[in-house]
Amino acid sequence: MAKELSQEIKKRIINLHKSGLGYRKMSKMLGIPVSTIGTIIRKWKVHNTTSTLPRSGR
Repeated sequence: MAKELSQEIKKRIINLHKSGLGYRKMSKMLGIPVSTIGTIIRKWKVHNTTSTLPRSGR
């Protein structure tokens, strides 16, 4: 499993998105895959947060 991104980086992605920067440009700038950028932004749009949400256990 991959290491989780820090809250600082997630907030930076959201701020760049708000300023109108595209996913590909953010990806190159931060060195993070485009799919990860998209996932973070989608999660922010739906839940209005970038923090880890509770998940169900077994």
